[in-house]
Amino acid sequence: MTDNEAGELSLEDYVAILRRRWPWVLLPILVLGGLAGFLGSRATPQYSATASVLIADSAAQDALGSSSGNTGLLNRRIENEINLALGNSTETRVEAILGFVPENVDVSGLSTADVLEFSATAPTADEAADWANGWAEAYVQTKQENASQSIGDTVSRLETSLTDLRVERQTLLEPLAPLRERLVRATDPVRQTTLQAQIDQLAADLDPELVLIDSQIAAHVSNIGRLELSSQVASVGSAKVLQSAEPPINDSGAPLSRSILLGVVAGSVLGVALALLAESLDRSVKDADYFHSRTGLTVLGSLPKLPRSMKGKELSLISRDEPESMLADGYQRIATALQFSSVGKDIRSILITSANESEGKTTTATNIAYSMSVVGRHVVLMDGDLRRPRLHRVFGEKHAPGFTDHLVDGVPVFDIVSRPDGMDGVALLTSGTIPPNPAEFVSSPGYHTAIKKLETLADLVIIDGPPILPVADAPAISRCVDAVVLVASAGSTTREQVVRAAKSITGVGGTVLGVILLNVKDDGRYGRYGYGYGTTDDD
Repeated sequence: MTDNEAGELSLEDYVAILRRRWPWVLLPILVLGGLAGFLGSRATPQYSATASVLIADSAAQDALGSSSGNTGLLNRRIENEINLALGNSTETRVEAILGFVPENVDVSGLSTADVLEFSATAPTADEAADWANGWAEAYVQTKQENASQSIGDTVSRLETSLTDLRVERQTLLEPLAPLRERLVRATDPVRQTTLQAQIDQLAADLDPELVLIDSQIAAHVSNIGRLELSSQVASVGSAKVLQSAEPPINDSGAPLSRSILLGVVAGSVLGVALALLAESLDRSVKDADYFHSRTGLTVLGSLPKLPRSMKGKELSLISRDEPESMLADGYQRIATALQFSSVGKDIRSILITSANESEGKTTTATNIAYSMSVVGRHVVLMDGDLRRPRLHRVFGEKHAPGFTDHLVDGVPVFDIVSRPDGMDGVALLTSGTIPPNPAEFVSSPGYHTAIKKLETLADLVIIDGPPILPVADAPAISRCVDAVVLVASAGSTTREQVVRAAKSITGVGGTVLGVILLNVKDDGRYGRYGYGYGTTDDD
């Protein structure tokens, strides 16, 4: 039994759990689905629009033809451009264009395309487009201003360098000036020849440096000219809007149906988790199949929970008083199951008990006794509960004299048994005078002998016994009978309690024939039992 108890749940078990715990599943679905629908219906619409801007190298790099194609540099440049687009100077222009700085604007870039995308999300389609276009325009203006500044700074640096080169060239030529003056003043042909030779030699020595300086000067002059020519177009060529943002047609937020669906899915997951959690915390008996799979005990039969219309009605004699009822038919089926379980075992006496009080054993014992009698079996129905006897009240009899008086005082059995009205095949034997120590009384050898004598007087002795777990009487009685039938109330009796009760019986040598489940919640499989089943408060 313990192995089954610890076994894994099958798919059928999970389905049965969800069927039993359907409110736990349904409630989160309704709550989360409804909440998602409510919040979705009240959510502010969100529209998204995107403007694209083409960027280029700095204006000075473009003009000088020195842009780089290195991928790492391009990626770094894109990051720099994004920082520029989100910088203070751009935000200042955004505020000037829109009148405020919107928060829901995102700037991203693709280095392979040299394109920045300005995506804006706003409550209306027009606002989304205006915000994206406004921020893109602010970036273009910032970029253009930076481009003009870039050209101006580069021209200034080139002009300064050009001045330095010219001064350097002039410095190199200074040694030639005195020689040329002296050549002009010389009248002696020999002297003139000598001075000219010196001038030519010095000029030849200076020529490499002069050529280099002249080439640098020429390059600077050319670059300055190109920058000055491109200054008028560089400011507009550094960045331009490729595609302006258009007002979107559809709301970019999640559709209401999707929100509800997500709520339902989340509710379903939560509901299933709660159902399984509730099942794991609830150790009570559920239904026959699940109970057998988790305990290994044979289920002789089960009856559904009593409907409200039957609350408070005495059911101990329902099989006699309403023999055509579906409930009486249910007890008859259980009696038939008992007979089949007894085949080949020569069972002459049965103790009907339960793990706890008020779980339906008296009602079960009475109806089974009647069901056995209507098929021709002679039954002795005995009250074995010497602490809270009840059978005498069911039939309107006195509890004494009864079985204890027969055992202690020798009162003949035929003088103390009675025949209940309408139950000709049933002999009722009440408990008798309550002894001071019931546990010792039922454990005595005389008690065992008396039970065996009763077996000779009828086909079957059915004993309505005390509960097992509260007192030690029932295990002692189980040693005197051929079999024990446990009664469990679904929803209140736990599987562990039934297993403990069964072990208490088998531990002293008793035989557990099976379990009868009462108050099983009707899930559609018990439709044949129209009345249902319930117990009175005093069992």
